[in-house]
Amino acid sequence: MAFLVGGANSAADTGYDIENSCRFGIDTYMHKTPAGAGNRRIFTFSAWFKRDGVTSDFIFGGGTASGSYCQLGIQSNKFAFYDASDGVLLSLYTNALLRDPTAWYHLVVGVDTTQGTDTNRVKFYINGVQITSFAPATFPDQNDDLYFGQDEIMSVGTIDYTDGTVDYADGYLAEAVYIDGTQYAASDFGEFDEDSGIWKPKDVSELTFGTNGFYLDFKDSANLGNDANGGTDLTEVNLAATNQCTDTPTNNFSTMKIHGAAAVSGAVLAEGNLKCTTGTSGSGRDLGRIFISTILMSTGKWYWEAKVADTNAQMGLSAYQGSRLGNTTNNTRFLVLNNAGTVADKADSSESTETYMAATSADDIVQFALDMDADPKVMYFGNGGSWGDGSGNTDESSPSSGMEISGGAHDILTDTTDNAGFIGFSFHSSGGGSSAVAQINFGNPSFAISSGNADANGYGNFEYEVPSGYYALCTKNLAEFG
Repeated sequence: MAFLVGGANSAADTGYDIENSCRFGIDTYMHKTPAGAGNRRIFTFSAWFKRDGVTSDFIFGGGTASGSYCQLGIQSNKFAFYDASDGVLLSLYTNALLRDPTAWYHLVVGVDTTQGTDTNRVKFYINGVQITSFAPATFPDQNDDLYFGQDEIMSVGTIDYTDGTVDYADGYLAEAVYIDGTQYAASDFGEFDEDSGIWKPKDVSELTFGTNGFYLDFKDSANLGNDANGGTDLTEVNLAATNQCTDTPTNNFSTMKIHGAAAVSGAVLAEGNLKCTTGTSGSGRDLGRIFISTILMSTGKWYWEAKVADTNAQMGLSAYQGSRLGNTTNNTRFLVLNNAGTVADKADSSESTETYMAATSADDIVQFALDMDADPKVMYFGNGGSWGDGSGNTDESSPSSGMEISGGAHDILTDTTDNAGFIGFSFHSSGGGSSAVAQINFGNPSFAISSGNADANGYGNFEYEVPSGYYALCTKNLAEFG
């Protein structure tokens, strides 16, 4: 069994699978300027979005910062739509808060300013449910012409103002759709699963997109701005093949999160919550409670990798205890690998170490294989395509010399009180004053892969071969093995 920290699972069998998403961040976006005007009164936006954090995320937008512009996205954790194309014509911020960085949210806004009733002129939907509670709540007047639909710049992943001001989205975007001339409802883009009740996507390719409408499916890694509806492609800015992901609403992959109120100042997540940068205050053990995988494991056999940027990184496993993780006052234990190839078993007031594999260097890609089905449970560490032999060498062709993590000398689960046997991958610095950086790859690397290897189910993109019987940490595999 495994679960996402935020509790937002994808359906195991959706009937319609979204193959790809695009990872956006600072300085990454796409845009185009329509050749002519479309419909400024009737249009629809739809997109699936997985947040990078809890900042503001601008998904669609454009205009001039000092004059005419429109923006749609998440502001102060609220789904928001704002139009100032001729003064403030529209300002709607949901009272519902979107704060879960592990969840895929489906966001829809359908506009028809010709409607007689003001609340029918703009309709919001989150995961298939229409939202009717807003603060502030300024609906457009009847027959107002809004910003979108004219022959002005339109952007995805940012508000790309023509005066040079730019604000960005941070996270994953999938099935981004702009419909020109039709006010669609959420039910045109998704449906509730009959068995699980989970909101899931439908094929949108047969919808009427209109004059300036577009459909971004992100299937072409060499042209992420491709309009799958056949219109003019969007121009990409600072986007590369590594921004294409298979983390989607129909197969949600693990990322990392900063854990709890005790997170040390200066800790930063970036690159779709896969690049971890620690703070520099506190001890290494304190820093150990900062970063943890969003998917936690109690059964199954799982594989992942991490590219370390320096020699300060310590990576391994931590027992999950709800609001407490790696809390040294709780007698909770960590199992961590440092750059010397030494594995440390850190407890409340003591620490035991043993040299497990050869030392690692900056920019190495370290391998992890966790067998939660074995009795006792076993953790394996590797580097460069080979695996540690448990005695200071990295020369094993397969993970065969592991460290027991339940029972015996390195039982990191025994001293916990409420984790129900769940553990997660954790990352921290070697000590106070030493920042550490690593890019974690659960199957959607934020760094370039030279070879490319998937698990036996075809999921994930890894530098090295996935060991037989091990799988990427994603919800499709969890449904089968977790």
